[in-house]
Amino acid sequence: MEDEPAAARRRLDHLDRALASGSTVRIEDGELVITPLAAEELPEDCQRLQALVAERLPKVELAELLIEVDRWCGFTKAPSFAGRSTGSSSSTAGTTCCA
Repeated sequence: MEDEPAAARRRLDHLDRALASGSTVRIEDGELVITPLAAEELPEDCQRLQALVAERLPKVELAELLIEVDRWCGFTKAPSFAGRSTGSSSSTAGTTCCA
């Protein structure tokens, strides 16, 4: 079994090699920078299907949707909030959903 200092050295050596290779991971001004990956272009038939599906979806406000789902399953009753034992009031649901 490898001891922790040796494992850490091995990982740092691996990181040093990755940084030196000019990969998408680098350190600038003491900060770790990870270059985002380039997005792949969707095929044209997927783009058309995506547009057709989007046309059929209703336009709703996110807060309204969350409040509606909360009425079905009561997900705001589960978390605990500072100063209260549970989030059980309808105003808490609205506040939670709007936050």
